[in-house]
Amino acid sequence: MTSSAYRDLRLKHPLAISIVSALIMILELSLIRFIPSEVKAISYFSNLILFASFFGLGIGCILSDTKQRAWLFPLGIFLLYIFCFLAHGIVTYDTSGSVHFWLQKSTRDYKPLLEIPLEISAILVFVLTSLPFFTLGHALANLMDQHERLTSYAWDIGGSLVGTILFTVSALFSVPPYVWIFLVPVVFALLLNFDMDRRVAYIVAGACFLSFAVGKYDSRWSPYYLVSYIPAENNLSVFVNSSFHQEAVNFNSTNVEYRRTAEKARSKFSAPYAAYQSAHAGASPQNILILGGGTGNDANIALLNGASSVTVIEIDPVIISLGREFNFLKPYDDPRVRIINDDGRHYLSMTSDRYDMVIFGTLDSQALLSGYANLRLENYIYTVESFQAARRVLNDGGMLGTYYSIWKDWFIARIYSTINEAFPGSLKLAILEDGYLFNAIIVAAKNLPGFNSDQSLDQKLLPSTPSTDNWPYIYLEKPTISRLYWTVIGVLMSFILVVFLMLKKRSGSAGVGSEFFLLGLAFTLLESAAIVRLALLFGTTWIVNSIVFITVLTMILLSNWMVMRTKGLPMLASWLGIGIVMACNILVPMDALLGLDFWARCAASFALIGIPVLLAGNCFSKMFAQQKSSGYALGVNLIGAMAGGLLEYISMLHGMRSVWLVLAMVYFAAFAVWFLKYHLVNARIAKQGRAAVQAAHH
Repeated sequence: MTSSAYRDLRLKHPLAISIVSALIMILELSLIRFIPSEVKAISYFSNLILFASFFGLGIGCILSDTKQRAWLFPLGIFLLYIFCFLAHGIVTYDTSGSVHFWLQKSTRDYKPLLEIPLEISAILVFVLTSLPFFTLGHALANLMDQHERLTSYAWDIGGSLVGTILFTVSALFSVPPYVWIFLVPVVFALLLNFDMDRRVAYIVAGACFLSFAVGKYDSRWSPYYLVSYIPAENNLSVFVNSSFHQEAVNFNSTNVEYRRTAEKARSKFSAPYAAYQSAHAGASPQNILILGGGTGNDANIALLNGASSVTVIEIDPVIISLGREFNFLKPYDDPRVRIINDDGRHYLSMTSDRYDMVIFGTLDSQALLSGYANLRLENYIYTVESFQAARRVLNDGGMLGTYYSIWKDWFIARIYSTINEAFPGSLKLAILEDGYLFNAIIVAAKNLPGFNSDQSLDQKLLPSTPSTDNWPYIYLEKPTISRLYWTVIGVLMSFILVVFLMLKKRSGSAGVGSEFFLLGLAFTLLESAAIVRLALLFGTTWIVNSIVFITVLTMILLSNWMVMRTKGLPMLASWLGIGIVMACNILVPMDALLGLDFWARCAASFALIGIPVLLAGNCFSKMFAQQKSSGYALGVNLIGAMAGGLLEYISMLHGMRSVWLVLAMVYFAAFAVWFLKYHLVNARIAKQGRAAVQAAHH
């Protein structure tokens, strides 16, 4: 049945479908951006918010013929608010020794309102986030059933595309995500024919999030996270997603008490320069490259050590602006300093400049690159190939300096063995008792006679598996899916099992729509693989996510239009094309495209990623057009998308290229289901028709 709230909709035009779809996309992206800013641990599990939205939408679509449950939306939004309020800051603790998270434990001086295990925090976020999306999915399916199948699907994808673009533009202008979390319930309540009590509940639930506009510290939203800062007389403390990130040190402070701290910090930051001077008869490096310049400490040190030219790469524009405004020595205003807002790995692959020294600053981002992948922002910085690229831009006799805060033995072994692959036998490690800002320094040299590694240290640390572009998980002890991840995966898989049991009961002999489940699974895997590949080619910047989302949605919209206007491409040709492109993605190494110029890389990326989306979209639209209702097929597809996100964890075991192999297998399974369910059935019907015609002639 169709709920009266949808039947008596104020807007009868299919534009209502686009509005709801845009609201869905905006709310999903807003929660992915907002929740980790308040609940630090979710920075490492932001993909759970994506999974939850797929799950809630899928269930809502599947149950679209049941009674409307509009109250789940404000309830879910309000419970998320309560959770974020209680869990503000650092509220979860790390229970997994095989994965490194930047999570502070409770201390005598800091006791949060709530302290729970990381797994429980992640599962709570999943359950609560799925509630409002159930209502949205229920509404979307009912609205789509009021119009022709492919027409409604076109308006659905168009709305998602508009929502993605709107959110991308708002992120560009630093609009806080809680503004959208307030506006989405308001617009949704006004769009539907709700009574005043329900509208008030929606508005109040969303308005609760506006309370987060008032914070303890000054804050700015960067494209990556919430950046808070505390200016002081001698330093600037910077926090991201409610946890300490970095500090701008006044190395020339005249304060007697602070001067000791500043001098210690200056000595630590200057260690690579001291090593260079010792190896070059007192001469200082002149041309410096700094990756992860932050608020300017490394630039200050380079200038204080006599550098004549300093190039600073920093991925976060807000942190650059804080460095310009608050760093005491104003390094970013110095004419010897050039600052570039870019990803460090991307710059290394593009530059033709040469340097006497390359500094890898403390590049711990403390956040995932995307809700579609388990890749952290800095994962491609700390790989063998990245350090090899740094070696290429060094002059002979040049040095690499790397700083880090390391508290696990396997973690230092991972970094050491990774750098050694690029600088074999030519690196030195220092672990410091003083943990202020960082406690580990690694210095490596290029073609510098006499600069040799400590053999006993090599024997101890080099057995560790190095981090590579294919397996960039520097924060994993070894190629494995840790107990922590298995716990979360197990819980989510149990939800999917419940859905399948429900589907089997509801569908009877009609089947559970395996083809739509498999295409949804492939869709998420493809987006994940695309983001990972484009992050390597164009940098792990926030715009890569938006480019992937917009490209994918545009390709789906185009394929649907082709089916509507021209009946699209033949199904067999589409499946064959998908297979060919999947084979290319499996066989082409991830770094094979790095040598191409920018536009050639764009063209190659489109061919490897855009074409399979177009072809798969053609298959989906053709099968979707034959369905009796929108909700069931769309819901099964969304549940499959959630399952695809879980399959992405296989990359932790076998590397990034394995995702393409699994993706090819999923597409083959979808083809097999289609061939058995549609092609052979249609062939049998055609044969029966011909037999009936022949019988009529006789």
